[in-house]
Amino acid sequence: MIGEPKPGEAGVVLFEAYGALFDVSTPFRLYREALGHRAEQLATLWYAKQTEYAFLRTMTGHFIDFWHVTGEALDYALKRLSIADPVLRSRLMQAYFRLEAFPEAVDVLAALRRQGLRTAVLSNSSVTMLTSVLNGTDLRNSLDAVLSADQAKVFKPAFGVYQLACERFGLKPSQMAFVSTHGWDACGAAAFGLRSLWLNRGGEPPEQLPGRVEAEVASLAALPAFFAAEPL
Repeated sequence: MIGEPKPGEAGVVLFEAYGALFDVSTPFRLYREALGHRAEQLATLWYAKQTEYAFLRTMTGHFIDFWHVTGEALDYALKRLSIADPVLRSRLMQAYFRLEAFPEAVDVLAALRRQGLRTAVLSNSSVTMLTSVLNGTDLRNSLDAVLSADQAKVFKPAFGVYQLACERFGLKPSQMAFVSTHGWDACGAAAFGLRSLWLNRGGEPPEQLPGRVEAEVASLAALPAFFAAEPL
């Protein structure tokens, strides 16, 4: 049942995995030499198609998990850039299982938990991808839950994904916070009713979308002070 928090029940800070806790530039650092001058083009196009394909599959009701969406997007990007290298394609995909956590992530999660907050991942990524990347870092023991779009069979910003957190923790949206580097994701969470924080590392302009983001921060390191001043 979703309702008022029980006495002593801790608030929850939800994180998008990719971009907030994990550095998605890892594949391009690992294989920059093989990609040469096309590395930046591939990174931009691959991400754009990942997002586009996930949105379109949600809108049309043709859900497949994010691993397969990622592969479809990479196949398009490689063809667009005339890169025909099956070995490189396999290595780029496998690199998603080895994404590096941002250096400050472990300390920030620990600080939030010392403040009495619970922490969780709420991601479009598949269960398999999340399990692998978390097992390769020290973050797993700092999380109370790992929630995947696999469970909702839609991708964010569809409300069904954000609803997973309400069901897992038994709280209303307004009793939880969500942190994402993606402006559209932060807006989607805000439109759903979560207290949404946009982790805007690159100083990007705000999205012109429904959903009022509560705050914009430049780094994960700003979160403990934010929640100390604006508690859940």
